[in-house]
This record gives sequence, structure tokens and C-alpha cells, in this order.
Amino acid sequence: MAIRISVATWCFPKTILTEQIVQYVKAVDPITSYHFDSLLKHTPLNRYGSGEDVADAVLFLLGDKAKNITGMSLVCDGGMSAVSSTWYDRHSYKKEQEWHGIG
Repeated sequence: MAIRISVATWCFPKTILTEQIVQYVKAVDPITSYHFDSLLKHTPLNRYGSGEDVADAVLFLLGDKAKNITGMSLVCDGGMSAVSSTWYDRHSYKKEQEWHGIG
């Protein structure tokens, strides 16, 4: 029997703690608040992940359908990691410049 080692990860899950963080940031920092809202808006699945999403990924990795998968990280983030850095570079940087009177 072979040993398989893989991991299921998430980026920014919707939990009570992350909701509190987002609410706090929205109250004190409009620039970071803009980034939170914009990132979700431009995430391909347009929603935050949940614990159940990661649990489903783990069950998949444990099952027979993943019998040839090892050494991989299965990212459960609704596509956020696929587009976030590209989107941030093009849009958020320009918006920060406008806020600071640079752009």
C-alpha cells in the first residue's frame, strides 16, 4: 500500500472570525475595505468558501477517485487565487493612487 500525502487549503473562508475582521476593517480602513469587496466581486465563483467546501475536498482526496494524486495542494478558494494577483495589480494599485492623490 502506497502512502499519499496531499493537502486541501482555502484562501479566505467565511467564518464568524473573518466576518468580524471584515466588519472591523470596513469601519476603520476604506482602502482595505475596498480590496475585500473587490476581491470577492472578481472571484470567479463570487462567494467565500466554507468549511464544508474544504471537507468535501478532503473526502475527495481520501477516496478512490484520487488514488493517483499525491503531493498536491487542492486550493478551495472559488478561483480567487487564479485571478486575485492579476486583478489587484491592474485595478487596486490604480485606486490606491487615486486615494492618495498620486494617480
